Amino acid sequence: MIIFLVCSISAADVWKLEKSMGTVKAYTADIGKPFKKIKVNCPMNAPFNKVFDEYFKVEEQHTWMSEIPASQLLKKESDNVWYTRYEVKFPFPMKNRELIYKMTKTTTDNEILVNYTAVPNYLPENKDFIRMTISSGYWKFTKVTATTSTCETGAYNETAGVPAWIVNMFIVDIPTNTMNNFKKRIEGTK
Repeated sequence: MIIFLVCSISAADVWKLEKSMGTVKAYTADIGKPFKKIKVNCPMNAPFNKVFDEYFKVEEQHTWMSEIPASQLLKKESDNVWYTRYEVKFPFPMKNRELIYKMTKTTTDNEILVNYTAVPNYLPENKDFIRMTISSGYWKFTKVTATTSTCETGAYNETAGVPAWIVNMFIVDIPTNTMNNFKKRIEGTK
């Protein structure tokens, strides 16, 4: 029993604050793999369902997601399951990446949680991109009051062809900018 408890505690994510941009906070966790795990959160001056509704405009996500020049809703199976495609801009001379996700939504009275996981074989590969195969995460929208909420996103990605030590040096920049852009969009301060 004690061994199980010690293993469980050591396996838990230990988050370290890496960057603040106003009320946007970015954290990383070392999970024993070459790439770090990340989460970013911030308060929103809007009801959580309104924040989710804005997030769910998949075709517009590229306008506020940092380094994402294209976002596409591929298929909506139901209100709770859909598939998306994202292009990810990489610095020259590297080739841009492509992500295909299965998104799954669960809802309670006070929270909407969208989990996503890469489904790299959902579409035939596009020779113009490198398809990322290991990527998963979530977006969480939580009610605080009738007019305020919190938004959090977290992810683990393995970027093929780029050393983990380079990715880990800049891992918080894109998600922090993304969350800051999303907050401005939600609160109308673009």
